[in-house]
Amino acid sequence: MEGRQAPGADRPAVSEFVARVERDASGVLVPTDYVRSVRTARHKLVRRVGAAPTTALYDLDLDPGETTDRAGDPALAGVLRRLRSVSDGFDAVGRERRAAPVLASPSAEALRELEALGYVK
Repeated sequence: MEGRQAPGADRPAVSEFVARVERDASGVLVPTDYVRSVRTARHKLVRRVGAAPTTALYDLDLDPGETTDRAGDPALAGVLRRLRSVSDGFDAVGRERRAAPVLASPSAEALRELEALGYVK
């Protein structure tokens, strides 16, 4: 199969994780910031969703270490639009799920470590 992609290899894959949590008025930990990535065989869009949103686009063939943000590159404007559209669609589907508070509470020791790292206010 040299020189050919497997079927579906360029179909975007989406992942998301909680990047920051804060306590609400009742003391429950609630996610406030998320990092979402949308990846194809060649490109990866990384968006931080929350208080300080950011967007970065990487060409994984030319930059496998993801060190050069190409989101502003006019040559990749179509790729950026496509991957943003996928990300926005995921946001619409996941909004309700993400609105629910985090029910599991970390141990006191884990909470201190998370606070020290700046993940919990």
